Amino acid sequence: MTYSIVAYDPFRGLMGVAACASGHGVGRAGTWAMGGVGVAATQADLTPRTGPQALELLRSGELRADEALAAIAQQHENPRGWQMGLLDREGRCAAHTGDLCLRHAGHVVGRGYSVQANMMAAPDSWCAMAEAFETCTAEFSERLLQALRAGHTAGGDVRGDHSAALLVVSTAGSEWERVTDLRIDWSESPVDDLAALVSIDRNYEVYIKALGLLLDGNPQESLAPFESLGDEKPEWVLLRAVALASVGKRDRAQAIVGRLFEQRPMWREIATRFADTDLRLDHPEVAGLLEAASEGFPDTDKVNP
Repeated sequence: MTYSIVAYDPFRGLMGVAACASGHGVGRAGTWAMGGVGVAATQADLTPRTGPQALELLRSGELRADEALAAIAQQHENPRGWQMGLLDREGRCAAHTGDLCLRHAGHVVGRGYSVQANMMAAPDSWCAMAEAFETCTAEFSERLLQALRAGHTAGGDVRGDHSAALLVVSTAGSEWERVTDLRIDWSESPVDDLAALVSIDRNYEVYIKALGLLLDGNPQESLAPFESLGDEKPEWVLLRAVALASVGKRDRAQAIVGRLFEQRPMWREIATRFADTDLRLDHPEVAGLLEAASEGFPDTDKVNP
């Protein structure tokens, strides 16, 4: 019914779990994470409580992932029809596939990850997932996503894939803190839709970095991340113009803002609200930019942004 991965990123101190299923809302009952503790995927005979139970056992730090999983399996009402992947904050993994899980079912435990799958269209699709994770050199969320893509490409759930989820927490973070928390509760293309959310989430990470630099009085350093974001979101465009004006590039800033206001007139009024924030808008060039914004930019076509 589900295929999933739990994994560890030792370089950034991250733990993640990603899953895809035929049923509705796999992220509601199949993926579990606790910052500073571990992550779990529970599936087949779902029994959602086994996810939180496993993380509670890891919480004290006295049990490894394999020990906690063995304890949960011993207490489970139907361990032969149940499947789980579990990872602790040290990156140690364990997995269980009961012999009554619907075929095709199996798991692979590798260094710092485990993949598990059941009721799959093709045998050994979990091996394709493991290979995809191991060979992907992108950032952590993308590696988790590639494992799901490999499972889907291999045939996915024999009944079709309809939901997907991805959770990432820090090995040293607060228990409630999420680095990434994305879900597709129902779709005919859940993996593709989850990929789109991962891309949006990554862009917002860049935006937060750029905004932080701007707020800290480093507009020059904020320019590169702002430029990389493009024109997808109006606020990104406006704040890129603020950064440009802050470093004396008034003409380019004016052209960008003028085009934004032409395409999205409501942002002319929204821009005036930034005067009440701590965006260093007392800078003469920025203040002049917003003053001109309120009056309109009649000659914006003369400047190449």
